[in-house]
Amino acid sequence: MPKEVIAALIALGGVFVSVLVSYITSYRQANLEIQKLRAEIQHQFSSKLFEKRLELYPELYNYLSKFIRIIQFNKISKKAVQDLISEIHEWTSKNAILFSGPTGSISYKLRLFLIELSQKSDMELEQEFSSKEALSDLRRRVQELELALKNELGIYAFETPTESKVAGKFGSYKEIEVWMNEQRKRRR
Repeated sequence: MPKEVIAALIALGGVFVSVLVSYITSYRQANLEIQKLRAEIQHQFSSKLFEKRLELYPELYNYLSKFIRIIQFNKISKKAVQDLISEIHEWTSKNAILFSGPTGSISYKLRLFLIELSQKSDMELEQEFSSKEALSDLRRRVQELELALKNELGIYAFETPTESKVAGKFGSYKEIEVWMNEQRKRRR
């Protein structure tokens, strides 16, 4: 084979390698830019969702907290249950779209349970919740939604605006107490 053909093939190979390296580099750069854009969009969406939750969740939390105080003072009545259902239904009709899947599920289960309770008379409610265990179970069911709201807001992950800790999702206030005690021990 003539030297000119070999030189031409080597030059063609060099051009091919150069084009291939350029293509791979461009492809990687484009993918990095796409990932950056996706991360930015996700960050913006998460920020807006968090802000909206921070604005609206306290109202629902207030309804739940008010009902928990009723439970604590053994004043459970059909009216109190119906008032809570009405408040929750009104709030969720406008704002449940902000719930994560698990929080939506907890809310739905609580509403079904409260609807069952609302169909009982004051006397039936008094009998059903005459024991501390029954009251504790009712309080736990309502607190489950309270905790879900707090978890979505990251309440237990923040101690100060400059310090954030990883906190798991809590299912009860007892779990929070144990976690907080562990955090205190670690600081010592």
